[in-house]
Amino acid sequence: MSKLRAGYDLYQFYSCFTVIGLKSKIMFMKQNMGKSDRTIRVIIAIAIAILYFTGIITGTVGYVVLAIASIFILTSLLGRCPLYSLFGITTCKVKPY
Repeated sequence: MSKLRAGYDLYQFYSCFTVIGLKSKIMFMKQNMGKSDRTIRVIIAIAIAILYFTGIITGTVGYVVLAIASIFILTSLLGRCPLYSLFGITTCKVKPY
């Protein structure tokens, strides 16, 4: 797939959501997590992963804690926490765009 084709496909995807009115919700999600919050979550997730893969945390508790670590990584990458949105919390120093 050429770069031109990939760009065109992304444009079609974006246009599809613009037509049905979901542009602001899909493409421009507002960040509500600051840099320090994101960094702390990544550090905690890495620590949990190390504890799980070394066998210190095992069983059902291990799976639950590993799932929480996955959520921490995902929310850190996106810069958005759904629970923060639910409670109206933001840790961004700059006003969210």
